Amino acid sequence: MTSAAGRSARDRNGADLPLDPDLDAVLDAVGSRLRALRHRRGVTLAELHEVTGISVSTLSRLESGSRRPTLELLLPLARVHGVPIDELVGGRMQRFTDRTCIDIAALHVELDQVRERGYAVAIDELEVGLTAVAAPVRRADGTVVASLSASGPTFRLPPERLPEIADHVTTAARAVSRRLGWHGLPAVAGA
Repeated sequence: MTSAAGRSARDRNGADLPLDPDLDAVLDAVGSRLRALRHRRGVTLAELHEVTGISVSTLSRLESGSRRPTLELLLPLARVHGVPIDELVGGRMQRFTDRTCIDIAALHVELDQVRERGYAVAIDELEVGLTAVAAPVRRADGTVVASLSASGPTFRLPPERLPEIADHVTTAARAVSRRLGWHGLPAVAGA
């Protein structure tokens, strides 16, 4: 299925997903907000690259609208600019299930817990019946550049198994991070 902007979306099985025209409009407007914020602050793309680790090319494409914004890209930009992420997005958060967190204050609390424990857990948040555990992958300077996750049907990943799965995921993510040059203290699963 293709949106009005000519983009398509598919689920993990390759099936077409219905696109929300409101979401498309919100995402299309992010680039101009990023550009305006950067100009107001008098910051160059090269300077943003230095503090976020996001390539100048990606930053330019984000601002021009030729690259879709993702949470992975918007979080460091919001942090560097010192603004809440909802200011960059300028739209409402989308609820996928009854368990999806759409309250910005609750999301900040959850993100603080994720940072403290070293991994994130999503149970039925994106899709009912899907559970995932994810841990950050860091480059040499400690900046999060990716994540590693394990997911599966919720009935196969019950809450009592999540600490064990988190231990495997965080161990693997730390190993990848070390290959990228990160030698910081390892996050402790379940802490």
